[in-house]
Amino acid sequence: MTSNGQEKDATLFNIDLEQGLLGAILIHNDAFYDAAKIITADDFSAPLHKAIWQVCADLISVGRSADPVIIRTAIANWYAENERDDSDPNGYLRDLAVKAAPPSAAASYASTLRDLHLRRSMIDISREAAQMAASAPMGQPLGSVLDDVSGLFSDLREANRIEGSENDMRRAMQDSLNRSADAYKKGIVPGVPWCLRELTVLSGEPLQYGSLYGLLADPGGGKTSLAMQMAYHAASNGYPAIFFSYEQTPSQCADQIHSQQLGMEARHIRQGKISMGEYDKVHEHATIVAKMPLAVQNVAGCTARDLRVRAQSFVRRHGHGLVIIDHAKRVTPTDDRAGLSDRVNQVYGDLKSLALDLDCAVLLLMQRNSKGFDRKNPEPVDEDCYGGIGAKENLDCLIAIWREVLHLQQKQRLEKTEERKSEIEGRITRVRGEAKLINLKARFSQTGLVETVKYIDRLTLFRSSRDDAIEPGMI
Repeated sequence: MTSNGQEKDATLFNIDLEQGLLGAILIHNDAFYDAAKIITADDFSAPLHKAIWQVCADLISVGRSADPVIIRTAIANWYAENERDDSDPNGYLRDLAVKAAPPSAAASYASTLRDLHLRRSMIDISREAAQMAASAPMGQPLGSVLDDVSGLFSDLREANRIEGSENDMRRAMQDSLNRSADAYKKGIVPGVPWCLRELTVLSGEPLQYGSLYGLLADPGGGKTSLAMQMAYHAASNGYPAIFFSYEQTPSQCADQIHSQQLGMEARHIRQGKISMGEYDKVHEHATIVAKMPLAVQNVAGCTARDLRVRAQSFVRRHGHGLVIIDHAKRVTPTDDRAGLSDRVNQVYGDLKSLALDLDCAVLLLMQRNSKGFDRKNPEPVDEDCYGGIGAKENLDCLIAIWREVLHLQQKQRLEKTEERKSEIEGRITRVRGEAKLINLKARFSQTGLVETVKYIDRLTLFRSSRDDAIEPGMI
């Protein structure tokens, strides 16, 4: 990033430190490996130092020696390309050797350089934000400007993620130990609770922070309804939940929540076809829901980065919890120029990164493709998910909703004989009030498990079939 012509703060630039690290690498190439775990060429402030580091990286990474002769040539080439009159490659090489740090200090030097780079980047973003605020027309809503600024900081945070270091591993081991101790003491596994006991059985545990879950269903199969139950159940138990919808408005989602929890049809609530007593119940329930850590946003046209910015803002206010996205095919990848397969993987990668960075459980809704209806057994399989069977590898857990009644109704419409239609009607009557939940993938449970739950069509409500379950609604 540039400083946009602003005066540079000398405390954020340490040329001696950069020379000390490069000198250490020239004398002892092994020092490069300690530093390379922490920094890249972009962390150096001096353009010449960026070039020297990159030459060292290119050589050492393929098993070659970054010796002074090669580096001297690199310095000379840089001087020539930049038309510097004060070029003295031999003299600069001596300076690096004189200022060389001990090889054991390479990691420490690199950490300091990384810190300085991040500070400079934060200042650059702040200056850019100030310019954006100053240039925005008066009267223009500043929401988009705030989103852009938040996106810049989000990108910086993503670039700062360093995985696989010793400190990260020590933290991971300690976190694992702490979670195990909490589970032992409290008798519960940490995470966001599922709204149905059957879902907990299928996944093996509550929704885990940092994990990406998929919920697959046919069009009209109930994925949005079940997701709304999930959001309400989480928030009513103190777990913050935000529902991103590409299709429904917040008011439509609110109607569905009232319907599921109060036992009134959503269309009756929307059309005002309820009694005064029922209206009082809706009003009272709306007051209760308004106090919950629950949000619903319409995100039509939003990219994966936009979703991250919105989720980050919600997490800052309420803490980590559950993020629901409806649905996968509507999410625009950050790089919308990518091909179809790359777009799919990029969406999954962006959302998995969101889950990890914000330490939230992310539930991604997926509309099943139409190929499944042509199979002899039309029940959902993993290849029906968004992106096909290979995309399943991006998910920590994938659960499908199968309502056979939808398939039978479609089949009945295509039948030509009344006898056959009557046979199908008998089957429809038997399965009308049920739905199957199928575990297509789970890291902590057996794949292929199936659980049957009740489904109340007029309320678009799923209810547990287990005697030991705590029912979601109706209040």
